[in-house]
Amino acid sequence: MSDFTSSAADFQPDPELQQIATRGADICVQFIRHKFGKTADYSEAFLPEIENVLHLLHLSMPSAKPSESDIEQFCTIFGSYLGETYRRHRGGEWGVSFGNTPTLSFGGGYKSFPWARVHKRLINGEEDNVHHWYLGMIQYASNTTPTPPPLPPNSAPPPPLPPKKGFFSRLFGS
Repeated sequence: MSDFTSSAADFQPDPELQQIATRGADICVQFIRHKFGKTADYSEAFLPEIENVLHLLHLSMPSAKPSESDIEQFCTIFGSYLGETYRRHRGGEWGVSFGNTPTLSFGGGYKSFPWARVHKRLINGEEDNVHHWYLGMIQYASNTTPTPPPLPPNSAPPPPLPPKKGFFSRLFGS
C-alpha cells in the first residue's frame, strides 16, 4: 500500500513545517552518523541504508518498548529525511493536508505522507519498505501510473521535536 494521493485541493503549504522537516532531517543525519558511523548525504543511493536502519529499529521495538512519543520522534526525523531527499532531488513542497497531517506535495499534483509512512514501517515491518515507497513516488510523479492508490488512513501528525528522555535519547546517546 502506498501513501500518495493526487488530490491537491486539501494541501496548504507551510513554511514552518519546512523548517521542522529540515531540522528533523538534519537530526536524522546526526543520528545515523552517531549510531551507525555512516554519512547520510541526502542521496537517493543512500535510501536503502535508511530502510536498513528502520528495519533494525523495527526489530528492536519489542524489547525496547518505546513510548508513542519516542516512535513519533523517529517518524518525524526519518520521514523528514525521506521527504527532504525527495524535495532536494526532484522538487516538492512541505505543507499540511487532511486537517493537520504533515504532507509533501510533489510532481503531478500528488501528495505524500513521509512521517506516516515511517510510522507504518516501524510498526508493520518490511511490508511497508520505505525505499520501495520512495521509488513509487518517483513513478507517480513521472505520470507513468494513470491512477493513484487509495488514500491512506488519516493519522495524527507527530509533534515538533521537543527534547525527550527515553528510547530515542538512549539510542541517540544524549
